[in-house]
Order: sequence, then structure tokens, then C-alpha cells
Amino acid sequence: MKIVKATRKNIKEIAEILFEEFKKPPFNEKVSFNAVLKSLDFYFKIGNVYTAINESEIAGILKQRRDYAFISNCWELISYSNKSKLSVLNL
Repeated sequence: MKIVKATRKNIKEIAEILFEEFKKPPFNEKVSFNAVLKSLDFYFKIGNVYTAINESEIAGILKQRRDYAFISNCWELISYSNKSKLSVLNL
């Protein structure tokens, strides 16, 4: 597995994964694809997005937000795999 900094050229593929996975339990979110895309775009502006690549496929997504108001970093690891459920960890 390799961790790679995502670029805006990956944004649609990443958003499609998040959109599909967040509709499933335990999240059950009723959100539009455009809302997911907008949220992901926000992370590209205020932080960093990384993807975990396994066998040429996205196996996980790592979002990092720089929070200047509180002088801290917030990392959110979103683990995704065709073989397992999506899981979110706040680091």
C-alpha cells in the first residue's frame, strides 16, 4: 500500500467513493454528489487530501484540515476497500 497526496484531478473519483459509502450504514447520509464534491474541494483549500493506493485502486482517503483558529491540525482517516466497510477515524 502506498500513501499519495491527492490532486484535483482525483477529486471526482474520491468524491464518488465518499458519496456511495456515506449512503451506507452506519452513516446513512442523504447528501447530494455536489455537496460531497463541495466538501472535498473545501479540504483541498484548507488542508490536504491523501489517498492510500493498493493494487492500483483507492483503498483509503486521508483528509487533513489546518485549523488556524485553534492552532491545531485535524486528521480524518477514511478507510475504504471493496472488501470491507468504510470506517472513519479522527486522529
